[in-house]
Amino acid sequence: MTIEKQFVQDLFNLQLSDGRIIGSGVDILEPERVGKDVEDNPLFAEEFCSPEEISFCDLVTDEERRKRYARKFSLKEAVIKALGGSGDTGEELELDWREIICAEDGINLPSINLIGRAKKRADEQGITSLSAFFSEIRNMPVVFCIAQGRSY
Repeated sequence: MTIEKQFVQDLFNLQLSDGRIIGSGVDILEPERVGKDVEDNPLFAEEFCSPEEISFCDLVTDEERRKRYARKFSLKEAVIKALGGSGDTGEELELDWREIICAEDGINLPSINLIGRAKKRADEQGITSLSAFFSEIRNMPVVFCIAQGRSY
């Protein structure tokens, strides 16, 4: 199966809860780009990751470390897009990257926990759940996120 077909299959296998789709976001990122940023500036990771996320990313070899940071960064951008932002910085929504906390389960279905202004933004939009999954195309993580809310 080609990588592109696997991505589409993963997308259709994404488990959605009851409710209407309020927003969606997708992001793809080169691990080397984020890896270079993290290696060149140790404070870079602290700007967008919680201490637990940093610990998770730093437990492995350099190549896997770059991939983990790229997945975290891409997931947060996809979530910001699903919340209605551009995804580039979250500034237009006045969000702090660390207010979007993600944990990986090892099977490409991360859990997302919103706190602070990110949670407030989701609540204001009636978002009751965020579903996301990771895939990979040409060695780059691809993240898709769907924000769902109450049916009317």
